[in-house]
Amino acid sequence: MKLTILLIALISLTVVSLACGGAVVNTSGTNGETASADAPASGSNGSTVEAANGSNAEETPASHQEYEGIERIKFKAGSSSGSVKGSVKGYDRKDYVINAKKGQKMSVNLKSSSTFVYFNIADSKDGFAADMPMDPKPLDVRDWEGTLHKDGDYFIRVYLVRAEARRDGKADFTLDVSITGGSASSPEKGLALDKAHYFLCEEDNLGIFATFRESAGKKKVEVEVGDTVLRLDLQPAGSGEKYADAGDKNVFWLKGKEALLEYRGKTYTCGWREKAYSGN
Repeated sequence: MKLTILLIALISLTVVSLACGGAVVNTSGTNGETASADAPASGSNGSTVEAANGSNAEETPASHQEYEGIERIKFKAGSSSGSVKGSVKGYDRKDYVINAKKGQKMSVNLKSSSTFVYFNIADSKDGFAADMPMDPKPLDVRDWEGTLHKDGDYFIRVYLVRAEARRDGKADFTLDVSITGGSASSPEKGLALDKAHYFLCEEDNLGIFATFRESAGKKKVEVEVGDTVLRLDLQPAGSGEKYADAGDKNVFWLKGKEALLEYRGKTYTCGWREKAYSGN
């Protein structure tokens, strides 16, 4: 009798032990792999975020793009230059961006009471000034002028030299930037410089001559209206080329080979003609 009870007890203990062992085996993953404490947890930081930052993300055109931590320099209407003020401390840097076109001339001047502050210019956000095909190189300078080699954004970085940054120095500065001129094939559709071009205006069947000139990176036009010669300077414009005098009293807009002339309170719509008006 005692032997039978002991045998039953041993069988019960074996069943309990097997049940506990089964619980340990069930800690494996659903794919049959044992879970690891070093495995990354899945969730909101997983592949969904990677996909959101992938090749399907839209990119804003460079001329309209804003960059985090980078200030865009914009000139006032009618001006080809501007100034910004800032400061740098230690290893901190101050970055600026400005949009320009190939063939234009950029001039940058850094003013500061500190002799330890300099700037570089790059043609891409992550570029290096030493790689730019420009002479002189805009690298570790306080004053620079050069002709730009492509259309797009240019980045100006102001910083302290390493020795001063290591001392946690600080410098306040003023950055003066100007952009002038343009392609030598000006105006925009290839009308030659220093040559009188004839335009016929619909209103009053008016014939005018326009001579485009460029000197020291600045573009102008001389418009002959009868016995009057209007000398107008190139002004910033959203499209085409706008030439005007002080206060926009007289304006000559060129878009391709079509033009608008604002003269003596009247607007004329004019088109370029290959052969000059002979008077016949």
